[in-house]
Amino acid sequence: MFRKIKKVSFWLLVAANILAILLMAAIGNVDHVHPVAHPLWANLGLGFPVILAVNAGFLVLWICIRFRMVWLPLLGLLLCYVPIRKYIPFNPTKELPHGTIKVLSYNVYLFAPWDLPEGSSNPIIDYIIQSKADIVCLQEANAGESKAATDIDPIAELAKHYEHIDTVHKQSGRGDVLMVLSRYPILRREIIPYESDGNISVAYTLNIRARKRCWSTTISRATGSTKKTRTASSRSSGILSIRLRPNASLPT
Repeated sequence: MFRKIKKVSFWLLVAANILAILLMAAIGNVDHVHPVAHPLWANLGLGFPVILAVNAGFLVLWICIRFRMVWLPLLGLLLCYVPIRKYIPFNPTKELPHGTIKVLSYNVYLFAPWDLPEGSSNPIIDYIIQSKADIVCLQEANAGESKAATDIDPIAELAKHYEHIDTVHKQSGRGDVLMVLSRYPILRREIIPYESDGNISVAYTLNIRARKRCWSTTISRATGSTKKTRTASSRSSGILSIRLRPNASLPT
């Protein structure tokens, strides 16, 4: 009887491990699903770290109870190597290639000036400057709140380090402001039209030492929420493209 229970338990664990691997593969590749057409499926990607931890747990479990089954969770981790690298992009320190461009995307939440000690600098502004990024994409970058609360003008401070600055407004007087800081000249800006109450996309063309690069940043924020976003890049012929949220004309 005990042997039968042990055998059934073993095969239940194997089945659970296989199910966890299949879920990890499915959730890890959910970024291929269009988020507008399938919002629920697209958001399942947020659960990838959980299912990855479950598979790691199976690895430890098999080591403890039946070492010869270690191959199963290891196979799952190997099959899901690509999505794991996307979620956990650990890279060894190495010299950057010549001509590398550093891009920072950051939701600054109105530069959060409310709890700053009197006379202190703003750590968000300090972080942006210390990052030494060549191109900075800021969300919720309304500077009025900071100027009213601390007399610190974020745009003036950042302009000391970035010659080219452009802002995009969805509505005046609110936090829906996008800002681009660039060490390279901004040649033009184009609003990318699509239907959305809370998002907008903008394509910027920058002149980068007569060489042409294409960068794509997708930023999405539900009304009232804040979150950082991730920047992805790819080389292309001719434009630097940054997809952002709000709405205004390029200064003339």
